[in-house]
Amino acid sequence: MENLGANHPKEIAFLCDIAQPDYGYITSFGKAHLEGFGSFEGVIKTKTELYDYLKNKEKTIIINYDDPIQVEATQSYKNRYGFSSQFCEASNVFVTLEEASPIQVRYNQKIINTHLVGTYNFSNVVAAITFGRFFKMSEEAIKRGVEKYVPKNNRSQLIKKGENTLILDAYNANPSSMLAAIKNVLAMKSAQKVLILGDMFELGASTAEEHQNIADFIAQYPWKAVFFIGENFSRIETNYPTFKNLDEFKDKFSFKNYTQTLFLIKGSRAMALERILDIE
Repeated sequence: MENLGANHPKEIAFLCDIAQPDYGYITSFGKAHLEGFGSFEGVIKTKTELYDYLKNKEKTIIINYDDPIQVEATQSYKNRYGFSSQFCEASNVFVTLEEASPIQVRYNQKIINTHLVGTYNFSNVVAAITFGRFFKMSEEAIKRGVEKYVPKNNRSQLIKKGENTLILDAYNANPSSMLAAIKNVLAMKSAQKVLILGDMFELGASTAEEHQNIADFIAQYPWKAVFFIGENFSRIETNYPTFKNLDEFKDKFSFKNYTQTLFLIKGSRAMALERILDIE
């Protein structure tokens, strides 16, 4: 299995010629690397280069039927295999204040307990099950495989720090993933919620607008506290405190000032927000 990544047009097509995949799946279309792609439309065009390759080679495309972009881009292609949110029943997609609860799904009467948090990860779990079904894996093997995966490298990690719960999602960030993470925290059962958000990079001409959009969305809801870190967030209009860099934030912040609080820590890779865990 190969993960094909890109930040400029034609890169997926180039990688397909090297990897020569027999099957392909696009996880999502988000506002990532806009500086290189030029626009969200550029993101779609580049990612669907995978579809173009698979169609030309008459290979299999696996799609998420809940994603209208995937459906439209493959509607005239017969050799596709897909799934939707109705494929598995979400029995628990909330993180509570007392006990953090990873996603749990029911598949053919089997309960699969994952180590993933966030409703935005639900489609990833169902996609994994779909791949298992497609390749004729047993239900028990699928269950073991999904339950065995534990997120690392600052990707949606659930961490306890004292009496507080942290969602560390600092591997990377773009406007789409940032908004999804914030909405997920909004849905969680916690009386006290704190956002610690770092800059999003590679957005080009959309940088100021996208950071302002995030701040404007956040301002519509009640939070225990919100902190913005980075040069980009420092330039927006907001009533929340901003810090030009992480060191400046670390000088002012302490987890000791909070108890029974849910934190979301998210930002682009270059922000290295996992260093926040070093704060007492």
